[in-house]
Amino acid sequence: MRKQDDVGARIKQVRAGLKAGFPQGVKSLKVGDKTYTHAELDRVFADYDVQFDAVEATHKLLEQQVDARNGAKPGARGLLADFKTAMKHVLGRASPDLALYGINPERPRKRPARKTPPSASKPAA
Repeated sequence: MRKQDDVGARIKQVRAGLKAGFPQGVKSLKVGDKTYTHAELDRVFADYDVQFDAVEATHKLLEQQVDARNGAKPGARGLLADFKTAMKHVLGRASPDLALYGINPERPRKRPARKTPPSASKPAA
C-alpha cells in the first residue's frame, strides 16, 4: 500500500477491530449524525474497503504492464531501426513511399551557390 493512501489502511484496521465487536454493553454507535449497529457499520466499511482494494489492485496491474512495456522497448526500438534500414534499402533513401511506413525520406542536400566567383587578383592564402 502506498504511503499517501493511508485511508485504505485505516479502513482495514477499523474492520479488524470490528471483528472483535463493539465494547461490552454497546449495542449501537453514533458516528457523525447516524447511529449504526455493529453489522451496519461493518457493512459500510466493507463497501469502502472493496473500493480501495479495487483501485489498489488496478494500480498494481498497471505498474506491471508499464514495467513489461518498458522491458520491451529496447527490442521494439531495435526492430524499428532494422525495419527502417530495410525499407530504405528496398525503396530508396529518398522515396516518398517511405512516409507510408512512418519513415521520413531523405531530402536532397542543398548546396549553397557561390555568390561571387573567386577573384583571380586575390592571392590564395
